[in-house]
Amino acid sequence: MKPVIKWVGGKGSVLPLFEDLIKPYLNETNTFYEPFAGGLAVTLALQHPKTVVNDLNSELINMYKVIRDEPEYLLADLRIHQRRHSDEYYYTIRNLDRYDSVFNQLTPVAKAARTIYLNKTCFNGLYRVNSKGYFNSPIGRTTSGKIPDIVQEELILEMSKFLKTVQFHNGHYADCLAGAAEGDVIFLDPPYDTDEAIKSDGFVGYQKEGWTRKDLEELKMICDELSIRGCKVILTNNDTEFVRELFKDYNFREIEVKRSINRDGNKRKGKELVIYN
Repeated sequence: MKPVIKWVGGKGSVLPLFEDLIKPYLNETNTFYEPFAGGLAVTLALQHPKTVVNDLNSELINMYKVIRDEPEYLLADLRIHQRRHSDEYYYTIRNLDRYDSVFNQLTPVAKAARTIYLNKTCFNGLYRVNSKGYFNSPIGRTTSGKIPDIVQEELILEMSKFLKTVQFHNGHYADCLAGAAEGDVIFLDPPYDTDEAIKSDGFVGYQKEGWTRKDLEELKMICDELSIRGCKVILTNNDTEFVRELFKDYNFREIEVKRSINRDGNKRKGKELVIYN
């Protein structure tokens, strides 16, 4: 099952690697955690019956809950977006979050449909917010000039069935992991470190709060605590000297990935690390 949205740093292109690392440790009694949900590629690939998902992005978690609970109403709204899509319509829908009195009155279904619509029609599927928390990606163009499939009816109905088994959280990743116990498996795909020396393209625009190396150091301490509890921890990040030094007591596996947000096509490949205990 593929994700319903495109997400910067999504793991769709390297799923076999994560399935090899994670599947052997899943069983009928343990729990799989994905505390940085994003596009949910790994969770959807594994479809473990006991799964806990979290993200700080409330619009993202709302979207998954609506897919789970109200797929038919969501599909109805998406069909409207499909019919009305144009440059003017895109920016009208995008700018709704500039007006609290309007945005706060939207139903959860309307907000979820907006999230999917913007993701499918913005530049390279780049979910990005500014310092005020406003979605600010420009409209995108397909190479064929055709409007993409915004509705995705079959996928949304299939995803709805699986997500009924998933427990959702919307907050700090550490709170989501408070109940993780021995034998549980945690996959962490946080915002990436940016190495200014090599201009590595870490991306932290998912939330207005951003992400810093201090946050990554905090994450390392939590990974250590999870390891002590007996959890299996798998983490991804940019291959930078800072990350290598910070996680030097863990195992590394280097991977090459494709990236879609760099305007220079020659720079759309990057090296990442899969880090695990």
